[in-house]
Amino acid sequence: MKKLIYFLSSTLILSVVVSSCTKVDLPYETFEDMQYGAFARLLNQSGAFDFFDPANSGITTTVEFYDENQGKNVANYSWTVSFQDNSPGYGSGDVAAVPLVSYDASQFSPAPDSGYPSLTFKLGFQDALDALGLTINDVTGGDIFKFEATITKTDGSTFAAGNTGSNIFSSATFAGLFAINGTIVCLPTPGYFTGNYSLEQTAGADYAWAPGTPHFATEIVPVDDPSPTIRDIGVTYLPGIGGFELTLSIELVCGEIMVYTNTGLGCTSQDIIWIQDDPPATYDPNDDSVMIIKLIDDSESSCGTVLNGPIELTLTKQ
Repeated sequence: MKKLIYFLSSTLILSVVVSSCTKVDLPYETFEDMQYGAFARLLNQSGAFDFFDPANSGITTTVEFYDENQGKNVANYSWTVSFQDNSPGYGSGDVAAVPLVSYDASQFSPAPDSGYPSLTFKLGFQDALDALGLTINDVTGGDIFKFEATITKTDGSTFAAGNTGSNIFSSATFAGLFAINGTIVCLPTPGYFTGNYSLEQTAGADYAWAPGTPHFATEIVPVDDPSPTIRDIGVTYLPGIGGFELTLSIELVCGEIMVYTNTGLGCTSQDIIWIQDDPPATYDPNDDSVMIIKLIDDSESSCGTVLNGPIELTLTKQ
């Protein structure tokens, strides 16, 4: 038999300790000697901030609450929103955090599986604009709404990202939800840029260690859509030295193709990453027959000898 013990406080970082039933000297405080904490566990999430439909779009989330009393000591779950302007010279500039929405325990309901208090809520695009005093003319694709949550318990103690251990955020078991970043996007039509495409490297230098060989193989590749704006492309990387089957992830952001993929490969102690060239490639939201991706290979690691400049990939719908 094992017991899972966790705690937070305004000064203590959340910790997890697993102990067996074997009698041992405890190197940590017991529940009776410490202040208890709480967190909201993410169950599911969907949606996006669609520039073309601020009135109806947003992110819908379901959480269930955990504390030392099966979530029953959570009194309130509140969110703030701030704005990060990623388009210098356009729009409003950054806007500091303001209160957005607050839910008290009377609005919670038992989760179907666990019975713990649960909440489904939507962080709406128009609601965020209104709270920040902005209009749709102040924002554009690629700008970010940054939402942060605070849990208040019945004893008045509060818990947020600042006094919660990173293991609560990063562990799939806990999946603690204290922050959401929502990038403003322009949602493509269903099925846009999906299916099989022929891929060819149409610009960019050869791989430095294998002259005459492009960084990416010419082949038919699958393009999947794990989210409305993300596209995952199966590619063969560095075919001149045997090839690696990898996934190139891109995001469609209001006419621009953004790239950020950690390949998991590396030279010395740093991984090879792909990011978009500057300026990034553009796309036509009404035509996905030919898609161009411009990226920089390994731009931030010590493998500079394999770079030889930016790369262009041309994908043609099959």
